[in-house]
Amino acid sequence: MIQEPKCDVLCVFGMDSNLYSQLHSWLQKDAKRRLFFVEDRARDLELSHPQVQIFFLETPLQIPFIASQIAKEAVLLQLEIMDLYCARLGFEDLDSARQSQIEASIARSLQEEHHFQIGKGDDEDRFGKVAARPNLQNLTARSIVRSSLFVELKKQLLAQHLLISCLLSDVSDFGVQAARHAKENSERHSLSFVSLKNAFSKIPAIVVGAGPSLEKHRSMLAQMKDKALILAGGTALSKLGFEPHFAAAIDKDPLVLEGSIQSPLCFPPRVHPETLRLAKGALLQVPDSHFAFLNWIMGEETLFESGWTVGTFLVALAQFLGCDPIVSVGMDYCYQNGKKYAFSDSHSSDELVSFEGHTTQTDWVMAISWLKEFQKKHPQNRFFQTEGGFPYFDFINLQDVHWQKQPRFNEKIQEKIQSLPFVEMRWNLWEESLRRVLNQLMTKKEIDEEEVAFRFLLDPLWQLWRSVFERETGDLQIHQKLFFYTVIEQHLSIL
Repeated sequence: MIQEPKCDVLCVFGMDSNLYSQLHSWLQKDAKRRLFFVEDRARDLELSHPQVQIFFLETPLQIPFIASQIAKEAVLLQLEIMDLYCARLGFEDLDSARQSQIEASIARSLQEEHHFQIGKGDDEDRFGKVAARPNLQNLTARSIVRSSLFVELKKQLLAQHLLISCLLSDVSDFGVQAARHAKENSERHSLSFVSLKNAFSKIPAIVVGAGPSLEKHRSMLAQMKDKALILAGGTALSKLGFEPHFAAAIDKDPLVLEGSIQSPLCFPPRVHPETLRLAKGALLQVPDSHFAFLNWIMGEETLFESGWTVGTFLVALAQFLGCDPIVSVGMDYCYQNGKKYAFSDSHSSDELVSFEGHTTQTDWVMAISWLKEFQKKHPQNRFFQTEGGFPYFDFINLQDVHWQKQPRFNEKIQEKIQSLPFVEMRWNLWEESLRRVLNQLMTKKEIDEEEVAFRFLLDPLWQLWRSVFERETGDLQIHQKLFFYTVIEQHLSIL
């Protein structure tokens, strides 16, 4: 008999009819609870329950779909995973090196179509003593392939659940605060960053974070100012010791710095207006990464993929500028001896998590994943990081690089910035679109899906929140119309 789960959504890898019977009462206590079974092959299973669903995982191609479907159902709910399949095989009890060894041998074994042999050793002895588990020596290659599929599904499911939770947190106020900040920021005359596309093609870039490893590498950075484009953001601006070529800020809260920002400041529309007041140099507005409506207002109808932190924002800027290679310094994304920042003994009050042997934060875990995917999307670029943080790029030693000096570097940077056009914000057109959709709602007319307010604000928000409303009772269309009405009213209130 298992203990009653303390979560809202339970995902079980491996079907067990006895387990289903035991969880039946747990499901009945709360209509929002969900139970998912993931099996390794299709079979005749009769589970007729509105809160229970079965997925069949037979190939790696199914993993993203299954992970996204379960993650959507678990939006704003606590998710737990019970892995009966891998537990039976013992795959997850192996250390990561042993798992990698097994997975590397799987492809060879399947090609040869014979049973996978692990070889004798400590693993064999340990698993031979585990009750109700087969000796790994007797497992077929296909069995271990399936177990590795479940390991990958678990990884992607947790990542998807975290991603959706972070996205919903970002839009918890329907983007009203972001719009309010953008409206106030538009009173400052900002230049269009997107006009700098590939402006520094093939020039090395160094992006600087404020992690503890910056202490080790800072002395080298000033010597690189005429060889590489140096970008720094957030807290790193007060740790660097000199003005970078480009500064960056992204937070909705005011940036706290000692002094002002003399470098050109790159920022998304949502950044806190107090942060812009610190800037004494040029203001370069960058399209937002999440709110498409802000980009439409500034004349850009596509999102600028920039991740979750100021560090990922800097990497995206450097790649957009055409820089190569791109080296991150002080972007540790983990704590070292309890320290969050370089040249500081203060400790963070953020909620910490353990991830792959490092102490870190949830947003940093998202950033690490984003950086790895960003590198895959841009194979034409070379990405490196200096030693001292969580490994996400290949390591490089700044003392080993031999980049050429860039003649008249500062002058050329200023010339490019001075040639940029101003951003023209379309607030009046935006308000007109909001009011047209509101009128359609009030008069019970069908909403014009070509309206920019629908395409760039209402529909994207609804797609994120829809799964939450689907758990509620009542007509989904009524929920949708009330949702649209609330969002429009709140956005009109700031115009």
